[in-house]
Amino acid sequence: MHPPVEAQSLSSLLQIASNPPRYPRNPSEPKRDPLTLYIARVPGSQDIILTPLKPDLKNLKELDVASCLYYFHRDLPSDAALVDELSATHSPHPPTPHIARKPLPTSSAPVITTDPVAPPSPPPHIALTTDAPLEPPRAASPPPKPARRPLNDPIA
Repeated sequence: MHPPVEAQSLSSLLQIASNPPRYPRNPSEPKRDPLTLYIARVPGSQDIILTPLKPDLKNLKELDVASCLYYFHRDLPSDAALVDELSATHSPHPPTPHIARKPLPTSSAPVITTDPVAPPSPPPHIALTTDAPLEPPRAASPPPKPARRPLNDPIA
């Protein structure tokens, strides 16, 4: 068995992630080496990252945290107090700015009726009758075509 390959950059991993193979077990494609993920603790917290790049043993840098594939955060009671403090100072929805708009003309005002039982009458150009079925009108059939002459008939 091959030893696991250590990643030098995220470009090959991002290339596979953005263009995944159609068939993961396609025998015609070259076999890929296994992916190794390193576990590292974020300094100053109890959070953990998983990264394909080998982190420094003593100092975990911002680049390591920024390039990690997974970031696991452990909730602490101090986090809940911080969330409560932030939610008390900030409103959940920012105020929306007032947008000045041009007023509509009076002709476009909605028609308000006081009698809710009677529906509005249809315009006079639309005549609805209950006797006629509601079918779309049929188009007139095209005129008949003239009879065709045989191919070997001489022109008179």
